[in-house]
Formats: sequence, structure tokens, C-alpha cells
Amino acid sequence: MGRLAGHFMSKDVIGLWLADTLLFVVVAYIVIFVGIDNFGWAIRTYHYTSFEFVRIICFSGFTAAIVGLYQPKSHVNLQHILSGIISSMVIGYAVFLAASLSFRSGIADYLIGQERFLFSVLLLWSLCLLLTRLSFVAMTRAGLFQRRLLVIGQEADWARAKQRIDPAFGPLFRVVNVVPSGINHLADAAQLKADRIWAIVVTPDARRSIDPDALMTCRSLGIHVYNEIEFRERHLKRVDIDRLSAGWLAYHDGFSTEYIDRSVRRLFDITIALLLLLITGPLMLFSAIAIKLDSKGPVFYRQQRVGLHGRQFTIIKFRSMRIDAEADGQARWATVGDSRVTRIGAFMRLTRIDELPQIFNVLRGEMCLIGPRPERPNFVDELNTHIPRYRDRSYVKPGITGWAQINFPYGASMNDARMKLSNDLYYVKHRCLLLDLLILAATVRVVLFQEGAR
Repeated sequence: MGRLAGHFMSKDVIGLWLADTLLFVVVAYIVIFVGIDNFGWAIRTYHYTSFEFVRIICFSGFTAAIVGLYQPKSHVNLQHILSGIISSMVIGYAVFLAASLSFRSGIADYLIGQERFLFSVLLLWSLCLLLTRLSFVAMTRAGLFQRRLLVIGQEADWARAKQRIDPAFGPLFRVVNVVPSGINHLADAAQLKADRIWAIVVTPDARRSIDPDALMTCRSLGIHVYNEIEFRERHLKRVDIDRLSAGWLAYHDGFSTEYIDRSVRRLFDITIALLLLLITGPLMLFSAIAIKLDSKGPVFYRQQRVGLHGRQFTIIKFRSMRIDAEADGQARWATVGDSRVTRIGAFMRLTRIDELPQIFNVLRGEMCLIGPRPERPNFVDELNTHIPRYRDRSYVKPGITGWAQINFPYGASMNDARMKLSNDLYYVKHRCLLLDLLILAATVRVVLFQEGAR
């Protein structure tokens, strides 16, 4: 697990991307220069440039990331792999062809050549994706890529953690043993290496009983050593909110609100927000008309939400519920099949169109594109009372989308709020431009495949 620009990047993801790219380069070379008529004709007869070839591959890799082909669950799930590859090819073909043709019109020969070229390149890329994924699945199921974990601590304390780790990663991680005592001798460390232990995970209660020199011996032999909190944060990409100290964020160098950081983030927000406004403007106009035709009431829904440092602001959304949804003045979470949602509102919630007017909140500086979702004041008061460190999410501006939104479905309970907070605090602690870009790409997947909407 490597750290890139503040965010923990899985070596599996980096390795898969490198394998995809390298395999494609080799296959493309064989097709173009050796000559395989089924694919090579379309590529060789089209007068492409190296830049054109490379940009298609970069965009194809981006679409693969959008549909989730670089998520841990896609590494071992055959159904997810096949659906992701097909979706990646269809999206890449449609978007790239539309973008290319927008600069040329009325050229039939160009259209035919471009179609054949795009289809051939994307088909080759998809075949390479399939080959690398099937190879990874086969080797993982054979145990070649499995990370074997030794937990030091009381077994009862780690039963809950084991249930979280094994289902979350499938065959990628496996807790092979839980021992109450530490590693105290070089012979123990050598035996762990012989048993192919990849990492030692130490629970907080067991840290005082372990000899640090023994752990250093393990590290010198190539065995990773984590405390329980660090392991969950690095590999589950969540913060364990039940074990956070009062100063957990104050002493961490990843959290930064310096002038340069704020300026770059503000420029990023304004640029993307204006682009989104330009692209979705016609859709927003059509949505406003549909809302007026569907039910009585205003087009926009304005509501007080809690933002940076607990300050309240007015959020703007397309109205998706009846105007009497909270006639008694009691705030309620939305539920599955909520009867208060209008017909057009159900579709807008499913596709997240109702969130588009928040672009104006971003332009006004009340929100960012990426950040924890802003909650209503009465919900925040209740959650602050029942969930430790809930107020820490207000150290950054709220966002239209965020780390919790792409990793956890819509929350409508106290337990859901706890799980979302563990994701939100990971973002607060590790936020960086790279993580923002990853969240933006994953948000496209969430919208396209309608994940977690209510």
C-alpha cells in the first residue's frame, strides 16, 4: 500500500494498470507491425498519429476507472469484471467518437475511418483488460496474491474486525491466526516469514506487551507491521471513529488549509463547476419544466444546512418531494420507496439530477465539489450527541459528492451515519487533489449505475 499525494494507493491497482498498459502496447505492436488482418486492417488503414493513439488509451483507462474496474471488489468478481469491461468500451466509444466528430462535420470518409479505428483500438484494450483480470483472479484464488495476516490481541476483541476484513476483501486478505502474546524472539519472526505472513496487526490493548525490537526484526524480514487503527485506515479507507483521540487530526500533517491549498482547491471548484453548468444547463432547464408539469409547487427546494465550522447556509436543490412532505415540521430521513417523493422526483433522485443546482452553492463559495455531504441542523445536533468526533467533518467545506457517497449507499439511520462518518473523516484527514479526482471519476460510476440513490 503506497501513499501518493496523501492518499493510500493499493499496489494491486497500480500493478493492474501497468499490466493493462504494457499488455496493450505489446498486443498493439503485434497487430500493427506484424499484421493481423482481423484488427490490423482498420488500424493500419487509418492515418492515425501517435498522439491520437495515446489519448484514446488514456481515455480508455479513465473509463475503466469510472466503471470500477480498479476497485478491489472487481479484482475477484467475474460478473463485475465482464459488466465493467463492456460498460467501459461502450462509454469510451460513444464519448470519444462524439468528441472527435464535434470538430469535423460532413466528412463521410473520416467518419468511417474513425469508427473503425476507435472500435479496433477499444476492442483490443477490452481484450487486454479481460486477460489481465482473468489472470489476476486465477492467481488470487490460487493464493499467490493473498495477504496472510497475524493478529496480536485478544481473539474476542478481534472477532468483529475479522468479520469486517475477510468479507471486504474476499481472497485478497485473510486473518490466519489471532494470538494473545507478542513476538519476542528472532526464531518467531523467521517462522512467521516461513509461514508466509504478510503483515502483523496489533490491537491497541496489546501494544504495551510487545517487544518493539521483535517487531523491528519482523519488519527487517519484509513483514509489515500495523496497529489496528492504521490497518483499517490504509486498507479499508475508513477511520475507526470509536478509537479516535481528541487530537487525532490536530497532529496529522495530511490535513492542510494553507493559502495555496485553499487557492488551488477554489480554482479547481470554480473551473469544474462552470464546465458542469455549461454541460448540464439544457438538462437543468428541462428538469425545471418537468417539475412544474408534474406537481404543484416551486421548482427549487431551499433548506438550511450546516457547513464549514458549523456555519449554516441555504442549499439549493431541485424539488423532488411534495410541498407538504414535512407539514408537521418534523425532519425525517428519506427512505426506500418514500411516498413523499414525486414521480419526476424519483427519477431525479435516482440519477442525482436533483443535486445539480448545488453548482451555484459551489460558485458562491458555500460548498466544494468534493467534501462531506451537508446535513440539516437538527440532524447534526442529534448526531453530535450520539456519534464521537462527528463535528470533525465540519473542518472542511461540504461537497456535492464525497468519499462516503461513492463508498456507502444512502444513509437513513444512526448506524448508517456512523459508517458514513468513518468514510468522511478519512477524506478530511487525507484530502488532496488526487483523491478529489478519484472521487469525481467514481461519482460518474455511481450516477451511471444508480448506486445508493433513494
